[in-house]
Amino acid sequence: MSNFFSLVKVQFLSYFGINKVLHSGKKSKTIRTFGALLFALIFTSAFGFIGYVYSEMFATSLSLTGEIYKLIPLMVGMSSLVAFAFSFYASSSAIYGFKDYEMISAMPVKTHTVVLSKVFFSYVADLLFTLLIIIPSLFVYKNYGGVIDGYFIISTLIISIVSPFFPFALSTVIGALVTFISSRFKRKNLAQIILLVLIMVGFFALSMLEDAGLMNKAIEKIYFIFPLCLKAFSSITDLVWFSLACISSATVVTVLTCLTYRKMNTLLSARKKSANFKLKQLKINSPTRVLLVRELKRLTSAPTYLLNTVMGAFFTIVAGVSFIFVPSLSLLSDLFIRLVPAIFGFMFMLAPTTSCSLSIEGETFWIIKTMPVSIKKLINVKLSVNLILGVIPAFISSILFAVAFNGVSIWCSILVVLCALSISLLGGNLGMIFNILLPMMKWDNINKPVKQGGALLLTMLCAFVFAGLFGVGAIYLKIATFWILFIAFSFTIVLNVVVYLLLMTKGEKLINQKT
Repeated sequence: MSNFFSLVKVQFLSYFGINKVLHSGKKSKTIRTFGALLFALIFTSAFGFIGYVYSEMFATSLSLTGEIYKLIPLMVGMSSLVAFAFSFYASSSAIYGFKDYEMISAMPVKTHTVVLSKVFFSYVADLLFTLLIIIPSLFVYKNYGGVIDGYFIISTLIISIVSPFFPFALSTVIGALVTFISSRFKRKNLAQIILLVLIMVGFFALSMLEDAGLMNKAIEKIYFIFPLCLKAFSSITDLVWFSLACISSATVVTVLTCLTYRKMNTLLSARKKSANFKLKQLKINSPTRVLLVRELKRLTSAPTYLLNTVMGAFFTIVAGVSFIFVPSLSLLSDLFIRLVPAIFGFMFMLAPTTSCSLSIEGETFWIIKTMPVSIKKLINVKLSVNLILGVIPAFISSILFAVAFNGVSIWCSILVVLCALSISLLGGNLGMIFNILLPMMKWDNINKPVKQGGALLLTMLCAFVFAGLFGVGAIYLKIATFWILFIAFSFTIVLNVVVYLLLMTKGEKLINQKT
């Protein structure tokens, strides 16, 4: 057990950057500690607020049909979907294929101990998401006349504890299949990316069946053990069966993972070699084009990096398509148009490529410094990648939004498109300047700069603040939709100009100082 707790401790210390805080200088330690606590507070508050907002949305709909008793089970389903996304996202990088696998496998630690430590870490993260969603929904449930008695409190607590096991089991199985299938291809990273995207598309398509215009119906369909979860709130027998179903599924998957762990990691780390390699004539290209191609190849070689940056744009495009083909959503057109700045701010500013593109260079950054390319040109190349993966999808999704909500004025439709472009540009510019200010040039796992870098955290914070401000403004300000969109567009344009000028005037000096 001592090995288990040691591995768990190392994972938590590494993931949250606590090691750096503990071993840094006194002044740096204070700053890092304050930053970590501030981010933790903002993250929990933001996620709790999201849980509260969705609870209000569901409660409003359910109260009209007299089904308020479904609210907490629906929020359990929603939290399970979030847990599934996190576990599925982590299964190919945290459980399988992590960089220190060879070092850990050489230690006198049993395989099942390593697996259990990683399973426990994933479970704690999923449990955190679940509690941040369920706890705010209890207050909403009470406000809408829900009955809260002793059994309800106990059943909610038990269900909250056991419910993360089921999405973990499902995501690990699918993640293992993706890992196994992609290992059969020469370009396994690209194959893995395609498979992950196809699975996400499949789940979204499932949610669009029949009456899936209503989000609560979609959750009931995707979270297919919802009927058992619903009964568990009123029956001890069903509560026991629900608990057993969740725990047993995770147990079976964990045992299978232990048995196949080494083989799966071997498949993931294997490299295929071409037997008919031929030397071709070398091509000469401009430095700018070489850097751009290099950036794009780096994206396709790291599934975590690519998925982390394109998921927001992907789901926004899918949402735009659904608005066109799901008639029931057109009833909410005015509300969604007012919320466009908040929606786009959250989706396009959350994880731009620029928030980690400089850090990913790592200790090889000196190679670029020796090339006949100015730092300004390098910055523009990295911004161009965000233009391809962020701004272009933003333009497509905004057109879909404008077409779907054809009842609004032509000026509002134009502003929707302009807001999408300016917000996406702002995310890229902010990510770039934050990455210059807080580079993570020393790392042993690409997931660290992609998912744990200080620049990414600051960019995420800006996305939360931006989405929160314009979301609250859209709901509570009694002004026309046109002016909400105009204010958002003007605000982002001004910020874009200021941040880009800073990049062009101070960027080179800051990069030389930080790297």
